[in-house]
Amino acid sequence: MGSPPSLTSRQRAELRSRARKLRPGASVGKGGLTDSALVHLRDQLARAELLKVRLAGPSAADRRALAHRMANALDAEVVDLIGRMVVLYRPGGRPRAGGQGRQD
Repeated sequence: MGSPPSLTSRQRAELRSRARKLRPGASVGKGGLTDSALVHLRDQLARAELLKVRLAGPSAADRRALAHRMANALDAEVVDLIGRMVVLYRPGGRPRAGGQGRQD
């Protein structure tokens, strides 16, 4: 698995804009990044290249480390991390019928 190409600031801004409309497609609980969580996240990224994930963790540093571990394990890139929400991007996902991801 190679690493995804680095995003430009313009691409990152576009992805953050698209992610605002998404609801979290997954959450990673206090149990951390388990094998079953990784399988679920891979499935979500296979359907849509942009995924919003809710994180649990006692500190911002723990959540930041978890977000980057997820991105590395999924061959994805962290687009945004605000509070307990991380947005991951991996090119090649298939948009769902009616648009990208779930919307409010």
